[in-house]
Amino acid sequence: MTRKLATLLAFVLALAYARGRVRGGVSHFDHLTEVVGPVVEMLGAPRADARYLDSKEYVLLYFSASWCGACQEFTPQLTRFHSRYAKDHDFEVVLVTRDHDLDSMRRELREHHMPWAAVRFDNGAARSRLGGWYGGGGGI
Repeated sequence: MTRKLATLLAFVLALAYARGRVRGGVSHFDHLTEVVGPVVEMLGAPRADARYLDSKEYVLLYFSASWCGACQEFTPQLTRFHSRYAKDHDFEVVLVTRDHDLDSMRRELREHHMPWAAVRFDNGAARSRLGGWYGGGGGI
């Protein structure tokens, strides 16, 4: 119970931090595809159309990696949250991987049944840019 509460608190604090960064007046793009490009990766679809992300009211950037223990504990909770609320509340999650290779990223998508898009692994420029802007680390 304590571990779940700590994970939820970390998530809420991360959202508050991100909200403050966004509300601080810095607007880096009008459409997410300006940063991630026209193609994202999804479970079973290495080249999916990214334009649907531009129509979402909210997009949660999820910085995660297969080697991160806290991420491995949190991802199933985020997957359940997404399944329950994404359609009714017009939001999407986008994985910005911190993995060091494509196979690890794809394994994480598969093992956690992530129903959302991922910035393509070969798009290191987008992953670095998003990490630098939103606190996920710039040197991917």
